[in-house]
Amino acid sequence: MKKEKKPTRIFAILFTVSAVCSLVTLILMIIGSRTSTGLMLFQALTALLLVIGASGNWYQYTQRYIKYEVQKKLDEEQKQL
Repeated sequence: MKKEKKPTRIFAILFTVSAVCSLVTLILMIIGSRTSTGLMLFQALTALLLVIGASGNWYQYTQRYIKYEVQKKLDEEQKQL
């Protein structure tokens, strides 16, 4: 069994920041309402994809972290035996 490394969450954080920035841009475009409908729809699609990607990235991070913690506990138990 290979030893699990502690997962990094930097990609999940960066993905979340980009999704929030995209959503803020969309809100500002809607408030300004001087932008074409096609551009707003494209921005909405981009924001939606980023939000889906960010939530998926957090899910993957959580799964890897749980696997890491379980492996760490099992290793500690085997050392005690």
